Amino acid sequence: MDGKTLCGASAHGENTHLVSLVRHESGTVLTQVKVKEKHDEREAVSRRLLDYQELAGTVTTFDALHTQVRTAEQVLRRNGRYLMEVKKNQPVLYEAVSLAFQACSLINTEEDAFWNFEEYEYQDKQHGRLEMYQLESTDALNSQLNWPDECCPFDTPS
Repeated sequence: MDGKTLCGASAHGENTHLVSLVRHESGTVLTQVKVKEKHDEREAVSRRLLDYQELAGTVTTFDALHTQVRTAEQVLRRNGRYLMEVKKNQPVLYEAVSLAFQACSLINTEEDAFWNFEEYEYQDKQHGRLEMYQLESTDALNSQLNWPDECCPFDTPS
């Protein structure tokens, strides 16, 4: 899920801004809607895009603008999973996640069991460059944060 302002596409001097649900592997746009401005993306996502999609068996990714409790709840209601970027626009969540991953240098089996820390790394060569991706997860914060979750281990591609 992402929004983009289209370069060179303006109507009467106004920018054209779209928010879209796109399949990663094919680049296919599943649905999109025009919004007046970037800050209107959240409402478009919650009221016009997510409620009409069956998300079972999918993982929807969001940038920090969409890291919202309401959006996470909608994805789970549509039987999907999500990855959301956490930045300082959610200060309590950001601080909790930052502290949790700083503490993840596991010392013993009790800490290992508490943090249930998982890591997945992926390399991809596209557009003439090698890109490295790293995902880290822990469900240790689930009981401490008021955030909707359906924790699951990373599914590794075969």
